Amino acid sequence: MAGNAKRVWNPHAMYDLTVGEQKAIQERAKMREAYRAEWQKRVTNPFRGVGGTIFDPQVMRWNALKATGYEQFRATPKSAAIGFSVTILPITLLYLLVNNQRTTRENKWRNGEVDYKDRDWKFI
Repeated sequence: MAGNAKRVWNPHAMYDLTVGEQKAIQERAKMREAYRAEWQKRVTNPFRGVGGTIFDPQVMRWNALKATGYEQFRATPKSAAIGFSVTILPITLLYLLVNNQRTTRENKWRNGEVDYKDRDWKFI
């Protein structure tokens, strides 16, 4: 250690957040905990009745989005690029790689550069 300086942990300087931002984060965490406790209270209520449902607007919005996701989708250049890079590009690259290897191996076999006993994939 360089000297006898005592290290002190300062949570206010750790994440480059102001005191107001930290208080806002803590308040949001308290609100989430309160909402979670209220939800658990409603869900586990034995007197809710048979078939009783709890209406939560956020859950209903999420369910509606999952049910109508295809209708909500808009094609953009970014989504087209993602679709191309996830589907067409890997298939094309794999085809080119396999085709190049197969052509190179076949040319070596046909030109007699590889003995028959040293060939891979003899029976295919």
